[in-house]
Amino acid sequence: MEAFAEFIAESFRSGTELNWNSKTATYVTATFPIKSGLVEVSFEWQERDGAWHASFDTIRGEMTDRTIIAQAFRILNGLFQAVGEFLETHSPKTIVFSSKDDDLMSVYDSYLRRERAFFAEFGYVVEGPQQRGAEMEFTLRRVLPSWWRP
Repeated sequence: MEAFAEFIAESFRSGTELNWNSKTATYVTATFPIKSGLVEVSFEWQERDGAWHASFDTIRGEMTDRTIIAQAFRILNGLFQAVGEFLETHSPKTIVFSSKDDDLMSVYDSYLRRERAFFAEFGYVVEGPQQRGAEMEFTLRRVLPSWWRP
């Protein structure tokens, strides 16, 4: 699976139209269409750790195994595009990526390692992975002021 994760991360470049919605001050979503429905990327601020938690899910539409495989690049590229735009527009102190699924964590790991230079431009470092209960987590942590740009 690691080779597939590397391939996805190396293929990352998305130009999809994201539809942003600030549902509350602590919950922001970006949605984008895929052939079989809609993908929603969520950023939720959680008071317990003071971090924004990123997640995604498919909504509206049924996804067969074949459809999931065909849409994997579009889904993950849209997810990572949303993360980049969220960093640029919200300048959060932290964003956490967590999952119980080893394959998804491998994709996160490949993407976050490959994009370290991009994150550094916005003042972020990648931390992890760390075990948190049954889940593994990666954290993007802002180490420079939000107004700082190279």
